[in-house]
Amino acid sequence: MPANPNDLRRRYQALETPELLDLHRGGGLTEEARAILEEILDTRGLGWQQRDDWWLQLDFESFLRHAATLNLPDEYGDLVDPLFVPTGQPVDDAEIQAAEDRIGTPLPKGYKLFLKVMGPGCWCRANDVAALDDVFAFDEPEWELNGFISIVQNVEGVGDHLAFNPADPQVEGDRAMYYCAHDPRGYARVADSYEIWARECAAALRQGQDFYLQFDDAVYAKWKEYDARQPKKWWQFWR
Repeated sequence: MPANPNDLRRRYQALETPELLDLHRGGGLTEEARAILEEILDTRGLGWQQRDDWWLQLDFESFLRHAATLNLPDEYGDLVDPLFVPTGQPVDDAEIQAAEDRIGTPLPKGYKLFLKVMGPGCWCRANDVAALDDVFAFDEPEWELNGFISIVQNVEGVGDHLAFNPADPQVEGDRAMYYCAHDPRGYARVADSYEIWARECAAALRQGQDFYLQFDDAVYAKWKEYDARQPKKWWQFWR
């Protein structure tokens, strides 16, 4: 027999806050029980920002499945925008293998799991996780990122990319992720794996923070290095 809501409320109110948080993190609650529990946590000053850590600690597949049910805060702190908006269907191993054969290198393990669970789509408001057909390698021999493979596109809504370097060593099936900006034309390593990027980006935006802001100085420094190596235009010799 389902628990009486009033009995649940009394039982939860009798618990200490750490016990309530453990219960909240543990999962397995009915929708009604979770609503009552969160109501009590709210009254104790523990809003969703303070209790968000439990889902960040899940294994990656469970993390993704729960993320699909979450929203991101607007400028007022109200949860309004979906954390993930799908633009295609989940893929299977055969489709992944065909894509790897096409690009000539294994795709990152975390990216493959993401596509198998979620499919392609917009992650954290402005990161288009690429469909397999849209994965491509940068082809510009004079650029340091030549050969890097883009798997997240239109980052921050400004046409930038997240890419991996197939020359980097694989660590448990994953490679480091790089933020590749086109204006200024720099880049920065942002995570040791696709999974870490997906988790940290989601955690930052759920707290109303800009995940990429911390890499601005590194991107600018790389652009200055790149710019210094370019041949000067004729008018620059007059300066």
